[in-house]
Amino acid sequence: MRILITLLVVSLIGIQSYAQKQNRKQLYISKDKTIAKPNADGSYGTTFIIPQSFETKTQIEEALAKEDKHNTIIKGTCLSVCQKQGCWLNVKTDDGLEYFVKFKNYGFFVPRDISGKTVVLNGFAYYETMSVEELKHYAEDAGKTQEEIDAIKEPIKRLRFEASGAFVLK
Repeated sequence: MRILITLLVVSLIGIQSYAQKQNRKQLYISKDKTIAKPNADGSYGTTFIIPQSFETKTQIEEALAKEDKHNTIIKGTCLSVCQKQGCWLNVKTDDGLEYFVKFKNYGFFVPRDISGKTVVLNGFAYYETMSVEELKHYAEDAGKTQEEIDAIKEPIKRLRFEASGAFVLK
């Protein structure tokens, strides 16, 4: 029995190691290492395993109709990133959800050169109204023109995401 359990454990470790090596081949290696420092496995923040599939837009919206925050893992395209220190992202999933993403307790940052890259984020989704002041601050961080910043006149309710961990894929 012990031999069987030992073989099972060794097999699982081998499979996990192989999966991690395969995932590394998919990771984007940034030249922006002054601020964003990846973990040994290529993740940022708390490491996690990338799932085979992700919740759909409908599943997330239904969950947020019932609860204030919904723990999930999302995958999407980075539309923009804070150009000052990589402390926030705008991400759009394949099925059309757009998230404003910040990182838990500012505990980590992502590279500033990942616009257009695919990201996988572990954390929780929620809705929040962003004030005009906050929207202008993030527009400034994104490098928007003064004209674009001055055009912000109304607060908006946005889908937000607080990420505890992130992977950036090629």
